[in-house]
Amino acid sequence: MHRCGFLAGLLVLGACGNDKMHEHHDGPIGPEYWQPKPGETKNWDIQINAPFDFSTERAMMIVDLWTSVPAATTIEYDDGSSVSVPAGSQPQTIATLHAKSTVVICRVGLGGMKTTDPDAAKFPEGSRQPIDAKVPSDEFILDLGGTDAWQDAAFARVDLAKQIGCDGIEPYRVDHFGLDPLLTLEQQSNWYARVALQVHERDLSVGMRNGSELYQTQAAGYDWALIDRCGEDNVCDMVRPVLELRKAVFALDYTTNFDGDAQDPGLLCTRQTNAGIQDGLVKSAALASGERTACE
Repeated sequence: MHRCGFLAGLLVLGACGNDKMHEHHDGPIGPEYWQPKPGETKNWDIQINAPFDFSTERAMMIVDLWTSVPAATTIEYDDGSSVSVPAGSQPQTIATLHAKSTVVICRVGLGGMKTTDPDAAKFPEGSRQPIDAKVPSDEFILDLGGTDAWQDAAFARVDLAKQIGCDGIEPYRVDHFGLDPLLTLEQQSNWYARVALQVHERDLSVGMRNGSELYQTQAAGYDWALIDRCGEDNVCDMVRPVLELRKAVFALDYTTNFDGDAQDPGLLCTRQTNAGIQDGLVKSAALASGERTACE
């Protein structure tokens, strides 16, 4: 088991842990992690990049793990090594949101990493692949066919998320199928299942991020789903297997399309709602505070 210990006696900043999460679970007795039903969490938002504004009360907020670390901490690994993690640029995020009874979902790279991540050295260079070989970037996807080389480091990130008070996890960059020509659907499916198991073992909620090929087979293991650009691509119907299980689908479309051209939020919302999605948003692709259209 990986251990995260705060330095300088500052653990109190991240003390708002699972207790807040339990207040939001209104279903029958069962797992204590957050399991929203369709339409229960319409007042949600996602803010990954600056500028941030957490003054408006939200039922759920998705934030970035590293940005939200409340105080300097050390991740210790089973091999005896450790990584120092500095306080994030928004160290009060989780405490501020929990004070408003907001469910805090942390975006955690469980299939990708950046060279600027504090723990980047724990992900072997041989496991990293460029998202687009033609476009230089500090962000990489990880080899889902060889997870043994880096999965312990990935799940140490989940340990950190739990330690600082995240109520759930949005697994980021896990939807590689189609990007990696060597990746098989079985390997993709196996990783989705392992992620859900590992997150649930830590008593955290977990959402199925994209993975259109796997909604039918993997949705039962997840608590909710997040789908990107379904209105833009007019494929929102693909999440029906999730909705049929009475699990919330958080649809996220953008004011500009993949090529940067402006889009009509009304049309995007119509496509989401016509597919039965009750918890959709249209935001700026920057995923900051500011532009936010709730699809009714």
